[in-house]
Amino acid sequence: LNQNPWCPYAPGKDGYMFVGLGGDAVKLVEPEQRALFVNVSEDQKSKLFFAGFYEVCKVEDVTLDEWNTIPDYVKSQYSQTTKDKVAECSHMSVRDIKAQYDIGVRRAPCRRLRFLGFRNPKDPSRDAYQALITHFATPPRTAAAATNKRKSEDRLSNVRKTRVRLSLPQRP
Repeated sequence: LNQNPWCPYAPGKDGYMFVGLGGDAVKLVEPEQRALFVNVSEDQKSKLFFAGFYEVCKVEDVTLDEWNTIPDYVKSQYSQTTKDKVAECSHMSVRDIKAQYDIGVRRAPCRRLRFLGFRNPKDPSRDAYQALITHFATPPRTAAAATNKRKSEDRLSNVRKTRVRLSLPQRP
């Protein structure tokens, strides 16, 4: 959310993202349906929530009036991203790039996020929402049950490595 203050703030809400700098200019131009996970952590660690399925498409760039509603620290971070992604800005200072946004010479590209629902509209058999429900509906094992599990040992009493199989829960 640091660079996308208009991203959906809760599951099921509509919103906007600032996407389209540099090589990203060709991404999400035509409407596409996507599952959206939003990172709400304050630092680089991922703390995500599933917001639902969204139609994502390009809309008009952020206007000067809209830009002026954005907190200054977000403007500075976005100006740094512009410096990193836009070749013509790589030699400029972040301060100069921000000044261009602040007077409307440069405008942030924007994508609209329109909520479609929590079920996968493209393929109900690959429904991320149902997979999350199923996964988290299964109660975790208790510590007592985990300690009573037998360990596999070979003839020399060496503990064998256990195999871990990761998979999504199957739909009932």
